[in-house]
Amino acid sequence: MKNFTILLKTILATLLLCVLVISSGVMSVSAKEIKKNPRDVKALREIVKKQRALGAKVSNNMDNKKYKWNENGRLVEIKWWGKHLRGTLDLTGLKKLEKIDVCRNGLKGLVIKNNRNLREVLCYENRISELDVSKNKKLVILSCCENKIKKLDVTKNSKLEVLDCSGNQIKKIDVSRNDLLKVFCCSNNKIRTLDVSKNMMLEELVYGGKNFTTMDIKNNTKLKKLYYAGSAIEGITIDISSNKELEVLKCMESGLTSLDVSNNPLLKELNCYNNELSSLDVSNNPLLEELNCSNNNLSSLDVSNNPLLEELNCDNNQLTSLSIFNNTKLKELTVYNNQLTSLDISKNVMLEYLYCEENSLTELDISNNPKLSPYSLWYDQGDVNIIKNTENKQ
Repeated sequence: MKNFTILLKTILATLLLCVLVISSGVMSVSAKEIKKNPRDVKALREIVKKQRALGAKVSNNMDNKKYKWNENGRLVEIKWWGKHLRGTLDLTGLKKLEKIDVCRNGLKGLVIKNNRNLREVLCYENRISELDVSKNKKLVILSCCENKIKKLDVTKNSKLEVLDCSGNQIKKIDVSRNDLLKVFCCSNNKIRTLDVSKNMMLEELVYGGKNFTTMDIKNNTKLKKLYYAGSAIEGITIDISSNKELEVLKCMESGLTSLDVSNNPLLKELNCYNNELSSLDVSNNPLLEELNCSNNNLSSLDVSNNPLLEELNCDNNQLTSLSIFNNTKLKELTVYNNQLTSLDISKNVMLEYLYCEENSLTELDISNNPKLSPYSLWYDQGDVNIIKNTENKQ
């Protein structure tokens, strides 16, 4: 699950980029030039006072860059990321608030039911157990992952485009009324089944967990990124035959015994690490740039139809041969712990990293690989004769 945790961090960074794009509609006005609404000032000062009493490092200066005011003097944004917030944060008095970022704190509660202009709520990595967003009908982005939430009702949030509720204790979630949803992350919960058949606009989906069963995504034809990991259910399958726009597929540590990507010609990145695959056909994926099929049961792998491949990781399999003649753009190759008796990398002049220990190699010619160095080449020293020339990095 370590790889999946890293993946979620990457996704969170992507979500923050989405936030920046959407928040660009808020007018940038110098805080000192604005005559601030006295009610908003009073409400904010009271909230600051309560949080500072609990040890939070939040500013009482209304001109602080962590606060954004619109041209009418209303507070529209608060950025309290990693400010040691504690207890329950009640933002009731700030009626024009559009965006809050209170991530990576120690909050146990967040009250936003009276903040009906909120469009973005970022509260991931807290200890929140309950979150009511039923009154926030303008909400576009909600990131509440890595909390202790047991129930989440988003049926009233019809404008929602980004929802990340992964890493909670949610048993079920209804997204049937969120037909504008583009990004949905719900992995590492207690969810067993999930219906996304109504989410026709969905472009990115992250799901999975130890109790998760298979899911029908045939209606999600706009899907470009699919992440699935960590199921303990035997016989799990993933059908992506209808997802022809898919560009990224990551289905690690899922116990898969088969994977069909023949109907996904736009696929650029495939990671099926640590499954039980005995075969993998990527001949219909000519745009593939990254392939990680390590820790499976593959005895053969054909990448001759993947000329754009830059990274190939197929370690811990049972490969007896591997042809990479056509992969001239290859930069990283990991074939650790296979049964290779030879490896021809003469056509891979762009190769920068090679890890080929624990094979049956006796000779390795790196004379056409000038970018390889002793620091980027791992092999069984003493057993493998290395052929190189003066252009190889020392």
